[in-house]
Amino acid sequence: MIEPVQAQPATSRGDGPAARMFARMLSDMEAARNKNPEANRPGNNSYALLTVKLEDWYATEEARFAHALKIPNPVPADSGYRPGMTQQQYFEHLCKTEAGEFIYKTVDNVEGIYQLRPRRNVYGTGELQHLYAMEDPYGHYTEENENIGFQMVEPLKYSYFEIPVAGLRKYPINLKRFYDDSVHAPMPLGATIGRLYVVNPNGTGDKNKRLEYDTAPRARYGYTWRGIKRPHDRELGIGGGELIVLDLQTNEVLAVRRGYAIWNREWTYRVCPRYGYDGGEDKGTAFTARFVTRVVRPPRWKEYFRYVEETRKLPPGAKPFVE
Repeated sequence: MIEPVQAQPATSRGDGPAARMFARMLSDMEAARNKNPEANRPGNNSYALLTVKLEDWYATEEARFAHALKIPNPVPADSGYRPGMTQQQYFEHLCKTEAGEFIYKTVDNVEGIYQLRPRRNVYGTGELQHLYAMEDPYGHYTEENENIGFQMVEPLKYSYFEIPVAGLRKYPINLKRFYDDSVHAPMPLGATIGRLYVVNPNGTGDKNKRLEYDTAPRARYGYTWRGIKRPHDRELGIGGGELIVLDLQTNEVLAVRRGYAIWNREWTYRVCPRYGYDGGEDKGTAFTARFVTRVVRPPRWKEYFRYVEETRKLPPGAKPFVE
């Protein structure tokens, strides 16, 4: 539903190794399309990279608000890049000097959370392969983009989750048996906020979560996100982003998570900070929820993290969530 994008030519910028590789990808694909235009029929994504829409970083009010926020530890104008740095060297430098979780203040017994800025679902291989299309490749994780409310609202997490209606996923009718009927009901005229909440505190499963609509959020605390735009990052194949948790009454920034991802013909899960489990990818399901819930803490947040630690294998050297 959310479309904060603007049509732009899929051209490369900068002169780093990733930018040159991406330019070659576009050139080769353009040549292939010119040679075999019949393959460019509807439903065929062979040439999807040539028609990708780039996210407009300031297209919505929520986006402009996110980029206007002042945080205690802004990224420096000089990222520390020096001529001759390889992608891996630059990535390791950013991971060491800039990436991480920065928690300035925690709040206990928080019942609900508001995601101020929705993320756009990215399903197409063209978008994932595009060096410049996504504003925040680090923060992108498909399962979180399309149904993060269902990850936030659980007996051990928040009682309710709110998001602008533009960020609500339209669930296909063939999935109706898995969700409460309210998830599929038409949106009321004038609604601006969707609120997912737990029906029975002792119940389980997505059927126990109901969707309602409102014209204003109820939660006092929320979070938003924004990309990092700086010389040398994208042309070397590095994409950065920040997730910001704040008090909605005062706009006080409570915490910042800043991370970076590596592009190698597509955006990969080689990221820092790392959130992988069971020896798998470097970020995974609920990696946003696991940060936010340690800042604005639901009543049973410690039980939740003890459950995570008991059922998942933490990466080597990782600290436990709850000391």
